Amino acid sequence: MKQCPDCETNNHRTNLFCPTCGHSFIDEKGPDPKHSHINNGREIPGVDRPHLFVPIVFMVVILGLAAGLCAFLISRSIGLGDLVSVQSGTRWKCTNCGRIYKERVVTVKVNKSEQYDYDVETLPGLCFTCKYGNLVGGYQDLVEELCKKKYYQGYLMDIPDGAASFIAANPSLFPSAGPPAGVQVVDPQQVERKFDQYLGKLIVVKGKVLASKPVVTANGTRATYVGLQNAAPKGREQSEFFIVYKGPGRFARDSTAKAYILPVDLVPYNPGARQAKAVLGIGMYVEDQPRVPASTTPVQ
Repeated sequence: MKQCPDCETNNHRTNLFCPTCGHSFIDEKGPDPKHSHINNGREIPGVDRPHLFVPIVFMVVILGLAAGLCAFLISRSIGLGDLVSVQSGTRWKCTNCGRIYKERVVTVKVNKSEQYDYDVETLPGLCFTCKYGNLVGGYQDLVEELCKKKYYQGYLMDIPDGAASFIAANPSLFPSAGPPAGVQVVDPQQVERKFDQYLGKLIVVKGKVLASKPVVTANGTRATYVGLQNAAPKGREQSEFFIVYKGPGRFARDSTAKAYILPVDLVPYNPGARQAKAVLGIGMYVEDQPRVPASTTPVQ
């Protein structure tokens, strides 16, 4: 028996309607337990087994991603095909000898429609050889060569007029047959910090050899590039010197050397992850310092 919720009349359990008030028991009828296991979900045409649905969807997604990637790569290759290489920058041509003595030119890729917006400008000037003679011109070419080979990140590095005039007036010092007289012994770190006070003045510095490499310009001028690092007091950064030296000899890495130089510029470089500056100098005389042999006297 079941009771009508409206009139509280007792009804047979099989009644669909209450005979007293007409209340419908249809909406209250639960699912047939015999068919409760049937999946009333919508069947997908062509899919006999519902458990295959997820893998199929996954494959569709992967194929879609692959198609998108292919479209991107194709469009990118088409875009790269529209790029051309052009040169941009400045060259300096000597009005006396006609030589291109300096250039700051880079090659870049641009759209074809923009290629005529880039150009290399040629400016008139006087090269260091015509202005100061072969000795100074050779040193300037060596400085340019070091810049091209990324020894430092210099841009318009010209030997200052004062230093160039001194080199031209004292050719026997570049290089010198021995330690030149009247050279000031300085604190290497002060040279970097107060560079203007030492520009074009003869100084001597001592330090550890970081590099010693031959440098040759296109017209055959030869020299040795010497990288020198000065030991700094505790808590202070070490100072470095880049030296262009035409004298004889190569210097062993990590050996100690004494260098008589003429500072000409303060150049930026990248020692690892930090930015730093080094003193660029023209070498007059560089000598290895004798190593102190380890004592063989037994400890008492």
